[in-house]
Amino acid sequence: MKKALKLTALCLVLVMTVLTLASCGAPSGKYTASYFLGGKVTLDFTEEDVTVLIADPILGTELFKKTTTYTIEDDKITIDFEEKEDTDSDVAQAIIAVLREPVPYAKAEEGIKINKVTFTKDPVPATTETTAEEGADEKAPQ
Repeated sequence: MKKALKLTALCLVLVMTVLTLASCGAPSGKYTASYFLGGKVTLDFTEEDVTVLIADPILGTELFKKTTTYTIEDDKITIDFEEKEDTDSDVAQAIIAVLREPVPYAKAEEGIKINKVTFTKDPVPATTETTAEEGADEKAPQ
């Protein structure tokens, strides 16, 4: 009985270790990099998907936005795009062409690096919660 319990505990520890190591490489959250004249590429990662947003450098308007899947293997990331995405922007097509191929990927101090470009992790917005006492103070007659 003790031997079975120890074996079960050891298996659980091994499974937890493998799962932890497997999840270490995947980014989560929103990362932004700037390009020519203030244009921005934003990558918003979840466990399974990434939303890619490419903004115009002059007007700041959206050139391209798509949620798709991605893979990370052997320190390379590939974002799944169609051969020709639906955008008239040559800039967006050029960025998509780079991200479509397996390119070097690494975690960096300030975020992540994709093909030698640093994407800085955007700060998570703070949430404001009102406690019952604070809410009562605000509603109390003066």
